[in-house]
Amino acid sequence: MHEEAMVADLVRHVKDVLAREGTDRAAAIRVRLGALAHCSEEGLRGRWALAVRDSPLAGARLEVEVSQDLHDPGAQAIRLESVVLDDGSSGPR
Repeated sequence: MHEEAMVADLVRHVKDVLAREGTDRAAAIRVRLGALAHCSEEGLRGRWALAVRDSPLAGARLEVEVSQDLHDPGAQAIRLESVVLDDGSSGPR
């Protein structure tokens, strides 16, 4: 399914960012859901939860900005905006 492939790609991108930073944990993942991405925010959250269950990403907060801009070049995508690292203390760094 298209949504599953988009979420799997997002997970790969997050893991790449974390690997570059020398960690496997994130406190928060911020994404922008394009207006034409063929995925609802609820659907994205559900697929994300399934994709990261039993992984170090399972505890990360998923923050979703939903775009209404049909003319945005990323209107058909789920775009990774940022990854907030989890340093293992009481909060993100």
